[in-house]
Amino acid sequence: MLVDQEYIQWSLWGAAAFSSFVSLLVVIVVTSRLSRLAGKLDADPAAAKLSALEMAQERIERNVRDDLRAARE
Repeated sequence: MLVDQEYIQWSLWGAAAFSSFVSLLVVIVVTSRLSRLAGKLDADPAAAKLSALEMAQERIERNVRDDLRAARE
């Protein structure tokens, strides 16, 4: 009977250790994925700002060209 209880106790400890290990792996993977996602989300506004700045620059260049044409005429 004592051996059975000891076996059960070690089995429970093993199951708890395995469960903790799996939980740790899940936390690491989820954290990694979330940080990658956050990096992608951070990059998108920067790209949008850059695109908006490029469009504004093109608009300014067009306006300057139009003003120069109008001044020549």
